[in-house]
Amino acid sequence: MEFDNIHPYYLRTSTTLEGKGYPNLAQARVALDNLVNAQSVDASSVTEEPDGKWVIRHGSAGSVKIWIEDDKGATVRLND
Repeated sequence: MEFDNIHPYYLRTSTTLEGKGYPNLAQARVALDNLVNAQSVDASSVTEEPDGKWVIRHGSAGSVKIWIEDDKGATVRLND
């Protein structure tokens, strides 16, 4: 039985407990890419960590990590 509210991929951030669900990896990757590009305009730096999570630093305002996570809790890299 399929459920419409089940998503195999989630866009997660270090600032929120819940992520936004996506029905497939391609859509999750587009969402992460768009967010990284939008944030890079105002950020002091945007880097991908070895674990596949992206760190967006906003100078003295702090930083946030964003990443794609699958339904098993594993991080999925933006580009493979």
